[in-house]
Amino acid sequence: MTYQPAPVAPAPPPNVEPPLDQPWYGIGFGAAFKRVFKKYATFSGRASRGEYWWFYLANILISFIPGILVGIGLATTTDEWLTTTSNSFEANIKFTGIALVGVLIMTFWGLAILLPQLALTWRRLHDTGRSGGWYFITLVPLVGPIILIVLLASGSVQGGTQWDRHPGSWGQPQMPGGYPPPGAYPPPQAPGGYPPPGGYPPPGGYPPPQAPGGYPPPQAPGGYPPPNQGGY
Repeated sequence: MTYQPAPVAPAPPPNVEPPLDQPWYGIGFGAAFKRVFKKYATFSGRASRGEYWWFYLANILISFIPGILVGIGLATTTDEWLTTTSNSFEANIKFTGIALVGVLIMTFWGLAILLPQLALTWRRLHDTGRSGGWYFITLVPLVGPIILIVLLASGSVQGGTQWDRHPGSWGQPQMPGGYPPPGAYPPPQAPGGYPPPGGYPPPGGYPPPQAPGGYPPPQAPGGYPPPNQGGY
């Protein structure tokens, strides 16, 4: 009996989370936010457009909270906390406790996402087929940040797999063709599970069903075959 090898399964659908070393195309808002912190300081690998821009939106929404606190604090106080004076300009910055809380939240949040956001940008550039070093295009006055935004909004390219690493050990050398290799995902389960119940057949196939009394038949007195019968 000849058994065919297990069929090669296609890549998982977009709603199934891929390994952390792979980009997640079709990711949602909540999953994108959590995935950034799962790969807190991972600069290798790739990130899809959804991973980048959903987190970008989340960052804007979260920044509204301390911003509102600072605005309320500045609007409701009459105490001068800091005064700056120049030759022709004087500004009185007025703070209350609620405004200071907003400033502290904004500062701590900015420090918390500094490294993961940079790593996410690096991976997003990889997914567009570019080195993460393109991030430093922002140092070019005026046009640099605009160019970076265009790059981050670009689509994915197949060549981005050159920055993939083995899962769980991103410091390993690059693997030709990316990781995982074709067919690495488990095949779909057959009825009763895959491999078949009882496992794969041994070399040579399964033994024939046992005859009544077992296989081979029980030994006759003196052994089997009987003595002086010529044997086998």
